[in-house]
Amino acid sequence: ACKKKIIIDIDVENQEQAQSYVNKVKDWEMQEYIDINREKLNITSSTDEEILKYAYKKDRIQDVNEITSAELARKIIDEQKETLEQEVFEYINKNHERLGIVDFSEQFVPTLIKYFEDCKITSEMLDKVSNPSELESLIKMTRRKEINTFYADNADALNNTPAAKNRNLITELYETGELQIDLEILKNDEQAQKIIQDLTDSIIRKYTKDELTPEQLAKAKDFINTSEFNKKNLKEGILANIPEGLDELSMMRVIYLKLNESVHYSDTWSLISDVNANEVRVATGIDVSDIEKIQEEIYKYKYDITNMEYDEVVCSTWSDLYINLLIEAGIDPSRITQYGKNGEKIVHNWVTVDLGNGEFLIADPTNYINGGTDIGRSKIKLETSGFIIASKKEFNEIYERNKADKKGHAQIRTLSELGKKPKAKKILEQIDKKIGYTSKEYSEKLQELNDLYSNTEDGGNTIKVEDAIDTIFSIYEGSGLSAIEAFPLIRNTICGIKIDNYDPSIQRCYDPETFELVDLVTFKAKNNENDAIYMIKRGMNDLELCEDIDILDKLKPIK
Repeated sequence: ACKKKIIIDIDVENQEQAQSYVNKVKDWEMQEYIDINREKLNITSSTDEEILKYAYKKDRIQDVNEITSAELARKIIDEQKETLEQEVFEYINKNHERLGIVDFSEQFVPTLIKYFEDCKITSEMLDKVSNPSELESLIKMTRRKEINTFYADNADALNNTPAAKNRNLITELYETGELQIDLEILKNDEQAQKIIQDLTDSIIRKYTKDELTPEQLAKAKDFINTSEFNKKNLKEGILANIPEGLDELSMMRVIYLKLNESVHYSDTWSLISDVNANEVRVATGIDVSDIEKIQEEIYKYKYDITNMEYDEVVCSTWSDLYINLLIEAGIDPSRITQYGKNGEKIVHNWVTVDLGNGEFLIADPTNYINGGTDIGRSKIKLETSGFIIASKKEFNEIYERNKADKKGHAQIRTLSELGKKPKAKKILEQIDKKIGYTSKEYSEKLQELNDLYSNTEDGGNTIKVEDAIDTIFSIYEGSGLSAIEAFPLIRNTICGIKIDNYDPSIQRCYDPETFELVDLVTFKAKNNENDAIYMIKRGMNDLELCEDIDILDKLKPIK
């Protein structure tokens, strides 16, 4: 081990540590021997390699040079497989309580046996497992390693094939055991395409069952794409427009999107939460000691879904409204949980709905996920980030990991990660396709902007500031966004624009006279600090050009 540089500083304290170094050397020796003699020994699979390395580490092969032919290599491998089969059954019988195995018919046991026989899981690995959850994690990790190795070993053969294009979905479902196949099948494009289609079909059947006529589907799509519905009476405006027979998850999605369209995140809440308390007092005459009381009133406000006189919400009041609408739509209240609801402190609220089989729907449109909130995105038909289907186990694992790293925002980072998982994305993609929710219009407007680059004098590197402003107006005019909702969306739009001789930026501000939240968009000339074009979005008003210096001067920036 010293000669191989595996031990740099000799500090072997016990037999277990010494054996570990010996095993590393034996791994290296057998791998080198196989690589040199691969053709002669006819070793074509990584499984055969692992079995030979395992036999050498267990001293069932005394010297790698003993393996002199393909016939002898195959004989050793077959004998080892028989031995390993006996070993794994003996191991499970002896340790079944610790491993949580009641009988050999349990779903994951055949996988465990296979990986043991293939030397992908060893008795040494199993010795470190202290409970069923750790065993499940070990099997999952082994599956992930196996499929990643398969894709790496076959990168050239799989390039641009159905298996490569759908790698993320296949990998996720193979890792969790929902997809059980011989990976070699993926090399056949026709079979791979069938597997992918079957996966998609099974997802559709599981999550989006319904019996809608073409006319009912057309009605659902028309409703999704209209902004003209009764936002004062949500029972009449939303629930009455959902076609009878629409599956449960799709119904909850429609309610989610249309509720987001019906209400606005509270600019008032944002101001008293973000602006220095003393500034609030000066601007409004409100005593500083009353600010917490105002926050509590907004946080605990009770709405009537049939008489929405007030349409500004925060996380808690949106959650109340969503739950009321779900119950009115027929969802059993015992399946619904509002997190953050019961504490005395003001904390973030969101909603989950139990879908059965250990999975649940997470609905969190007011959280700042992936650079914005769904309560804003829904109004301009953007892809959402806060409507997610996940398992409770998966959520807890990712949340605890994010919480432990102490980087902050564990909830936001957990939802972001869950929402990007291929299965969750595929479910949402199928639902949105059915109900007609699409970001096509927004994408087309951005494409029009991109098309302008190719017609510019500098060869497509920048566009004129007038074209950029026109595009921003066309995207956000009549959107119904509040200033706090619009801010991250406008920022994301202007960040991707390269403007000839101008630098775009956006700043959150407030007007101390009217106590309104204001988004200030600035296009500043690169070569003249006195030359700038300003757009402002004041509260619920549309964006507008602003040339009044007095108005601009009195706006106070929010840090």
